[in-house]
Amino acid sequence: MSIKQLQDQLPHEPTAQELARQKQWEWAHIPKYDHVPSERLAILTHDAANYPSEKPWADTKTRRLEDRLVDILAAFNTWVAADTDRRERQRIEAEESAKRLELENQQARAAYVEHTLGEMLQADAAAWESAQRLRGYVDALRRRAGTIEDDQERAAADAWADWSERYVDQVIDPLGRPLRQPEVPEPSGKDLGEFRRKLGFGRNGLW
Repeated sequence: MSIKQLQDQLPHEPTAQELARQKQWEWAHIPKYDHVPSERLAILTHDAANYPSEKPWADTKTRRLEDRLVDILAAFNTWVAADTDRRERQRIEAEESAKRLELENQQARAAYVEHTLGEMLQADAAAWESAQRLRGYVDALRRRAGTIEDDQERAAADAWADWSERYVDQVIDPLGRPLRQPEVPEPSGKDLGEFRRKLGFGRNGLW
């Protein structure tokens, strides 16, 4: 709310300088009116964007501004109540939007975890199949080493077979490790956005 001094519009009396300028240049403009401060006041209310209202409370020819203070205060209280209601609605909408986004992100994270665990499972199965194939090769390697007559060469072949078997058991075969569900890393913003889209959500709420 602000108070503004109103202006009166009075006929303009051309000055000698203005008349001389117009005589010299036909296009020279002389204003028809002057706007001068009056003794009348106006009270302007402002909206949330701080713009003044289009219909200020002002002095009129028949009624002074101070005689309308009761009406002004009543209107102001109405505007305050309306603004309070608007702010409360905005607060509730913001809270509901935040809750909805958090629920969507939780669902997207769950879908990401499910997908990632599935990929890990398939990778473990592929590694297990590779371990079975390599064990077959190690068995063939040992059989071949058993046919080598030279002691030194046979020892070298056996050592290679021992290392290969240990590597397959400890590194390649997932069953050689503790059996538990793998830990899934926290999804990146890109990952979360991908699964939000897959679930039909927008990109709002991403970090």
